[in-house]
Amino acid sequence: MESNYSFLNDTLAIHEIRKHKWIESEKQGREIGFATAAVDWIKKYGQKWHLSRAEHQQGADPFSEKRQFRRFQRKFPLQIKIKNKHIECQTDNINLLGLACTIPASINPDDTADVTILFQKPDAQRKPANRIRFQTRIARVSNLSVARQGRQFNIFLPFPEEIKDFIRGHSEILNN
Repeated sequence: MESNYSFLNDTLAIHEIRKHKWIESEKQGREIGFATAAVDWIKKYGQKWHLSRAEHQQGADPFSEKRQFRRFQRKFPLQIKIKNKHIECQTDNINLLGLACTIPASINPDDTADVTILFQKPDAQRKPANRIRFQTRIARVSNLSVARQGRQFNIFLPFPEEIKDFIRGHSEILNN
């Protein structure tokens, strides 16, 4: 293994360490902590994982699209607050990393956004909708062509870790 390779700077390795942490915590019947899991995973699996990943990357087609997580073309209502702008829209697609949506306002990448996702509409019995609220930074802004509605911008909002964990535990939200 290369001496300067850092597993903790690799998001795929971090994902594997988190899975290892969960498995080992279940085996031991207590939370073992990320640092303990990381050291254990690197000792047990790190070198083999790194070599396997290097082999996979060498054989990969550099022009093929590589998506780590499946995109769901789901339309969930969104409320986004960026500075003094309140925007209501819907998701274009969503995956474990974040969501993409189209908005009618020009914004800057790296602006902070307060986001509320409504996962289901209230039913006839007046139960509240399932909501998730989080704060994130806008990762990407793409200017779309001028449509009948005026200028449109496609943005990507990455999920914080606690939202990723929630979605992992409630995957039925995306499959309905």
